[in-house]
Amino acid sequence: MQPKEFKKKERIIRLMQDVGLTNETPISQYMDLDYFIKMMEAGRYYVKKKKMFKDKLEKDYPNNLKFCLHPVGGDLPLPEQPNIQAILTENINTHKRLSNLLTSCWTMGENSNILMWQSFTSRLGVQICSTIGDFAGSFINEDYYIWCGKVQYESPQQMDSPIYKIWEKQCHFSDEREVRFIFSKSLEIIEIGKMNSNGVYLPVYPERMIHKVILSPFIDKGAAPMMASMLHKKYSISVDILNVEMEN
Repeated sequence: MQPKEFKKKERIIRLMQDVGLTNETPISQYMDLDYFIKMMEAGRYYVKKKKMFKDKLEKDYPNNLKFCLHPVGGDLPLPEQPNIQAILTENINTHKRLSNLLTSCWTMGENSNILMWQSFTSRLGVQICSTIGDFAGSFINEDYYIWCGKVQYESPQQMDSPIYKIWEKQCHFSDEREVRFIFSKSLEIIEIGKMNSNGVYLPVYPERMIHKVILSPFIDKGAAPMMASMLHKKYSISVDILNVEMEN
């Protein structure tokens, strides 16, 4: 692949939280090999709506937060929280709208995680490595503002704003070490335009986005070196083979 001239104007990334993220923060993403090849050939990266994720909580408001808890025999609303039911209803409706946000999820760092390979790729998978700045800077058009935040792993609170729940997940997902990007055409992240499809293909410079590729440890050890050589030759990209013994 011939190198292209990258756009000179760097895209502004809006960080939701001061959690030590910078343009140089290394990130990686797991994907199937066929999707990777399609992206490299077409120069398009697919960003899907949050509600299309496998995790149901990305689409649905947690059931344990939908209802008011009050003392047995007590009346609702409680004197100190007269609008609690109205707030919950508003949060549920906002969460539903935010599930339509275009969202891309990455992992901090380049260290491979076997559970991530099993969850997000097939046997023929790859892990692409980048940085926050080069991921955001790889998009050719400037149709979207990019919001970036580090996911916080904690028990969600009932009165939390749904906007902050975009960057919240339950504690047992903490090994994902997720960095999340939201694509919005408005400076107000809550302003979501209408889109009939479940995602959008955005033109990118793959050679800017991807620093190197790591092949899945599930790929046959005899085939992995040949695949690495073919990918390197075709796309002029560094390809690592993950030497981990896996059970078949």
